Amino acid sequence: MDYVEVYFRVHPLMPGREILVAQLAELDYESFADEANGLKAYVPFDAFRDASLRELPIIKADWCTISYDWKKIKRQNWNKIWEDNFEPIQVGGRCLIRAPFHQAAKEGMEEVIIEPKMAFGTGHHATTWQMVNQMLDMELQGKQVLDMGSGTGVLAILAEKKGAEKVLAVDMDEWACTNTIKNLQHNNCVRIEVEKGGSDQLAGRAFDVILANINKNVLLANMSDFIHALKTNGILLLSGFFNVDCAAVKAAAEAGGLHFINRTEKEHWATLCMQKGSCI
Repeated sequence: MDYVEVYFRVHPLMPGREILVAQLAELDYESFADEANGLKAYVPFDAFRDASLRELPIIKADWCTISYDWKKIKRQNWNKIWEDNFEPIQVGGRCLIRAPFHQAAKEGMEEVIIEPKMAFGTGHHATTWQMVNQMLDMELQGKQVLDMGSGTGVLAILAEKKGAEKVLAVDMDEWACTNTIKNLQHNNCVRIEVEKGGSDQLAGRAFDVILANINKNVLLANMSDFIHALKTNGILLLSGFFNVDCAAVKAAAEAGGLHFINRTEKEHWATLCMQKGSCI
């Protein structure tokens, strides 16, 4: 499959770039690389529509100036692209997310090894960083965990390393599923099942912890499915939305009987932790 690389020049850079990423994700853009003055974004060639870009709210906004150009690239070129741009990420000094060619983590630090390719979830984005940071404080030993919209599989891998008994990683994108399986091998994971699909994969299943780092619209559309699949006293950890959207996501979760546990913010993005049943 061929891809299109779109190079956006954004002013002001923040929060313009973060808002642009969120809106591009809804147009099937699969991966992003920060640039000093903007962003490079990648989308399958067949899904690229220049007219759709021109209609993006952030591009039409009067407070932000965005220009862009694009080019078609071959899929096999992606290896060099991500190797040139992917740097190891430390989360709270407790977890290192790195590629196979980076130096190993120091003793006592959690480590997740990934080849991100075209899949989302390297730890560079504020939502993934926050999800990992929250998970480091969670008790996952012996738990049944769902990683919904798993991308690279980074959250599923961390869940197994923290002692989860069984992890289900689900993503709509076949490329992401293939990438996750490769990353499971890098991390010697044996308790993670990978499935292609959406919330329909949850029927008849129950989880102690559900991890969902997806955009706001998908979270709201699937909230009832997540809640139904969550065991009593289970935890739903959500991200992929802006601070300003947190109230709407929280209200949808509470309408389904969940209780607020905590919220974090980073670079205009939010993470929300909710619990099914009585507050602890």
